[in-house]
Amino acid sequence: MTRSMMKSKFCDLLRKKNGNFAMIAALTLPVMFMAGSLAVDTTNVLSMKTRLQNAVDSAALATATRLLQEENLTPVQAKAFAEKFLDGQIEEDMSVFAGMSVKPTGNYPPPNS
Repeated sequence: MTRSMMKSKFCDLLRKKNGNFAMIAALTLPVMFMAGSLAVDTTNVLSMKTRLQNAVDSAALATATRLLQEENLTPVQAKAFAEKFLDGQIEEDMSVFAGMSVKPTGNYPPPNS
């Protein structure tokens, strides 16, 4: 098939109205479904990231507050408190975060001796 023949057949196809809607719908519907599912997945990932960030931020603030209030709190106790607090924050979302573990890390200043 030559290029001009293909072009004329394509032009004929565009001019004809019989069945074009079904063909175009059949071609574009899967693309639309893929775009919609990608949008839903992206929204879920961003929502999960936001929930995790909020949980980590609240655990950090609670641990910092406790470090300020209790003078005899050791870094090991502070880390244990942060882990327990964080576990409590993400407990209701554990079905979403299945297979994930979060452990707080940090550099604590040496205790004043």
